[in-house]
Amino acid sequence: MTGEHAGPRPSKRSGSTRSGRGTSTSGWWIEWVADGEPRRVALRDLVHVGRSPEMDVALPDPYISRSHCTISLVEGRPLVDARGSRNHVRVAGRDVEVTYLEPGEAFLVGRTTLRAVRASDDEVTLVLTTDPRRLVLHRSTRELVDFEGTLVARFSGSEFAAVELLALRHPEAASHADLGRAIWGDTGYDQYQIHRLMQRVRQRLGDGAGLLENVRAAGYRLTAPVEVR
Repeated sequence: MTGEHAGPRPSKRSGSTRSGRGTSTSGWWIEWVADGEPRRVALRDLVHVGRSPEMDVALPDPYISRSHCTISLVEGRPLVDARGSRNHVRVAGRDVEVTYLEPGEAFLVGRTTLRAVRASDDEVTLVLTTDPRRLVLHRSTRELVDFEGTLVARFSGSEFAAVELLALRHPEAASHADLGRAIWGDTGYDQYQIHRLMQRVRQRLGDGAGLLENVRAAGYRLTAPVEVR
């Protein structure tokens, strides 16, 4: 990437905290809401953001990488860097690999928006918000769309019945027996049919296949909420 948003690669990670406690010697924090509770992590040298629970900011989003991007302070300005990931961040409607953040400028990581907000001359926080209704499953068209209305997947009748059940059960898993009854009723089914069906659902999801999780001894579940309309 070139232009005014481009910046140097930040230094290696040190001194960040996952607990939300601690002191930010820079006066900067990463703040977010998890399970309805506000949390924050001090932004010292380098903060890692991604799907992996090992990240400083761990986001349960199937549309981001396990290690998606880093946020650092470079010359007193927050720098977002996704050059080590297959996925980019999105700023002002453009996919970028690395960018400085201006106060109030938002960037998108998967389905999650982060924003740099300058509260005062010596305090800047990054505010993270996630809209749980950003994925929508439409009964009339059997389509799954994202928060921008972009088509994620279009399902057949049996595939849609499975995804609809999982959406209604979220965050719990649906057992093979539950799926069998929802799709085939009392006509009979076997485990192999269900396995093949869920394989087709994964194929339909494409890059979003991480939305579907096989839970050992429990069945299948969705890893993110989906609104059914």
